[in-house]
Amino acid sequence: MPKISVIVPVYNKAKYLDDCLKSLTSENLEDIEIMVIDDASTDNSLDIIQQYKSKYPEKIRVYTNSFNKGVGACRNMGIVFSQGFYITFVDADDFIHPDMYKDMYKGAEETGFPEIVSTKICFINEDEKLNNASLKGQRHKGTSYYLPATEDVIVYESPSCCDKLFRMDIARDINFLEDKRWEDFGYSYGALFSSKRLLKFNHYDYFYRRNVKDSRSIINQDINPDILDIFDVNKQIEEAAIIHNNFKTFQKEIRIIQISNCFNRISEVLTWEIPPKEKIELVKDLKQLVTLEYGDYRKYDFGLLSDKSSILDAEIFDDLDIPFHNDDDNKETIKKRIKTNITKVGA
Repeated sequence: MPKISVIVPVYNKAKYLDDCLKSLTSENLEDIEIMVIDDASTDNSLDIIQQYKSKYPEKIRVYTNSFNKGVGACRNMGIVFSQGFYITFVDADDFIHPDMYKDMYKGAEETGFPEIVSTKICFINEDEKLNNASLKGQRHKGTSYYLPATEDVIVYESPSCCDKLFRMDIARDINFLEDKRWEDFGYSYGALFSSKRLLKFNHYDYFYRRNVKDSRSIINQDINPDILDIFDVNKQIEEAAIIHNNFKTFQKEIRIIQISNCFNRISEVLTWEIPPKEKIELVKDLKQLVTLEYGDYRKYDFGLLSDKSSILDAEIFDDLDIPFHNDDDNKETIKKRIKTNITKVGA
């Protein structure tokens, strides 16, 4: 059994793929399997993948989709075929530190193999390359947490699935939502709220490219017709905790993450280049929907909500005092109106 399975979905990332695969094949933990899933790329991504497969036949496994299925489906497929004790994920336009998995696995081994091991993300510019300078830095031991006794630690975890190792049993206990935006939020927090132990490192070992053309990470600056997907993601987080009888233990933290996720989507709406009137209408509906779904957000810690949100400041958002359309509107009525208004402004 490999110590770690690394799942890498690829769709038209030839420009960055060499850096990604070079970093994975240079990882100093020898016993890993790298599962590369080409999601029907139309560039030369598959050629690059096959070159690495030829060079590292014992380490790399290649799967190809006959049509584009999306990143969530690719990750789910990778989970099914993974053989590692831990499972993790890498985006094809990112790269990792050569000691990332070695240190994480060694720490897990020394602490009784917790369900999740996490580290930190280093955000880099689109054109930055894999180089020795970016890989230097002091290495430290991780800190172990018993989650039911230290609930707040989850709130400060990133929503990414790429800076974490998920023990196989917990990894296979939850699926990525398919054809949804922010699907890694639901998976990562769902797994965290289903777990008992977390080993946390403070190494900036995962190098995440910002503003890559065609990346899902930048689409949110445009009109996003899938804005309501965040409520499906939030539901997955809650349901995972309920299934593992952890909802009461983590209810406050779950609500803070759910509300913050929505605040971030509202923040994106505020950047859309649409008429102010339509923008306010959408914010009204989203704000009302948050209240109907999760209760009065004002009873939670505004400082913590602000830390987790890009809404500038939760208190400033509250001071906008944007009234609801109609206090009697139900959730489905509001969702339908949001979809209609987004279609109208995006036409």
